[in-house]
Amino acid sequence: MRLGLPVLAALFCAAFTGFASAATISLDVDRSPTMGANVYSNGTDSVAVSAVTLSGGSAIYTGSWAGNGVGACSGTVAGRTCRGDLAGIDGGWAVDGRGIAEMLTLDFGSQLVSITQLVFGKIEAGDDFILYTFGNGAGTAPTASTGLTSVFASFAPTPFASVFGVAAPGYDDEWKLRSVSFDVAPVPVPAAGLLLVGGLGALSLMRRRRQTA
Repeated sequence: MRLGLPVLAALFCAAFTGFASAATISLDVDRSPTMGANVYSNGTDSVAVSAVTLSGGSAIYTGSWAGNGVGACSGTVAGRTCRGDLAGIDGGWAVDGRGIAEMLTLDFGSQLVSITQLVFGKIEAGDDFILYTFGNGAGTAPTASTGLTSVFASFAPTPFASVFGVAAPGYDDEWKLRSVSFDVAPVPVPAAGLLLVGGLGALSLMRRRRQTA
């Protein structure tokens, strides 16, 4: 089989750019409440989840519970302080807009991803969320999309970025986040591309020499 220049070029481009891959990280595990970030992983990819106030960006408590997902606390829950409400399963620790609107920050580090689906827990009809795309850093001006929360919230994939925010914008909005699905940006592999094209070129040359011999 003779490989022409268009075929070699297409193979080179494929090897040079790689392919996006789909992944999901479950947040539906036990993590102790913290004012910092908890890290969740699927064995290959990882995300650091923290919580802030939507308006001022001040750090607040976040934690997660198996079977319920990630929640947040910016004040008191049922008359108890955030640190005292360690169970956090039912009555408290939902991400909500009551009093101080809360937001979870999802930081994928150096990895660029496009979020494709969020799975929520502890939701009721009418609960909303706003998904912010912060680009490659939390200081970047975000783009936002708003959706009605159901157990599975699918939407047009976000732009590729490394930092996102999922917020409860209204007084009656409250939920927990159980998982995040995303596409991982393709990683360039120039060395592999050069080796592939070089090898195919050598094979093509050998075939031509055999045909003319």
